[in-house]
Amino acid sequence: MNYRERLSSHRAMLFAQLGQAIKEGQHFPDVFVELSQQSHPAFRAPLLQLNEQICSAPKEPLAQHFDESALFLPWEGRLLKLGLATLRIPEVCGRACDYYAALERSSRFLSFGLFVLISLWSLSFAAWVGSEVSMRLGGEGLVPLASGALSALGVFLVVASMGRRWAGCLLTQWSSPDSRLWQGLSVLRLGKSCLVARSLHQYLLNLGLCVQSNFDIVRSARLCAKAESVPWVRQAYLDIASALQSGQPFSQAFVQSGLLAVTNIGPLPARTEGESGALWSPGITDVVKAAYQRQLWLLVRLLVAALSILTLAVAALLLILLDPAA
Repeated sequence: MNYRERLSSHRAMLFAQLGQAIKEGQHFPDVFVELSQQSHPAFRAPLLQLNEQICSAPKEPLAQHFDESALFLPWEGRLLKLGLATLRIPEVCGRACDYYAALERSSRFLSFGLFVLISLWSLSFAAWVGSEVSMRLGGEGLVPLASGALSALGVFLVVASMGRRWAGCLLTQWSSPDSRLWQGLSVLRLGKSCLVARSLHQYLLNLGLCVQSNFDIVRSARLCAKAESVPWVRQAYLDIASALQSGQPFSQAFVQSGLLAVTNIGPLPARTEGESGALWSPGITDVVKAAYQRQLWLLVRLLVAALSILTLAVAALLLILLDPAA
């Protein structure tokens, strides 16, 4: 899966279009052919490949085709399986679209920060290598300066290319809730709280979807647990489902899961005087979503700050090495 396929804005649009097409009466697998003509060009090949895959093995379950497809990420496949179980694919696609839309602001900030940092890294290493080459060739004259400049340009291009690939990998890891990056960030209290807040928001929405599909609470809890992509959070939801099956009330099982204890969910900002007469008031899912977005923004700024400190440390080290007196 290439970088363009992993961009939050592109995937949000993909799921929005998929949900709308199914809502308008399109069916699997023809919907993927129709979608390939409307979606971003990066998705055309995977969409057509998925269509051919389903047509060549129509007896295989759709969920298995989704798992084997290069189009859907593992966490997206889990969500789509919930949609297949409840026959509410458009609503589930809306969940995925909403997730990527919430990530868009932080992804753009991270992308800009990485662009600046990679430029600094490239310039620093290029200046250091160019200076070293010039000094080894005599330090003065046209040949040493030209050799140093060419070496600096080559190093700049190599480091920039490596940095671009690394940045693309980091951005794609940022967009997947079950990625290694989020596993590392969950070591931090803020990272773990943000991860659980994201999960709770989707869990509550999925639970409501299952109840609307006339499933009992035990089956609903089990289906929603399987839709969670992070293993240890999924196990907590499975424990809730087991507690419900043994007759324990949902509220008690939910509190005993410990998920609320590891996330920071605060009240929404107070309304202004002009909003006091509004007919709509936020529900629990709105409060959890706001907490997730607030912590997500804090976390991405912390990540960029940490990378900036590392960049400044490397630049300072290179400056020391460039100093003849050192």
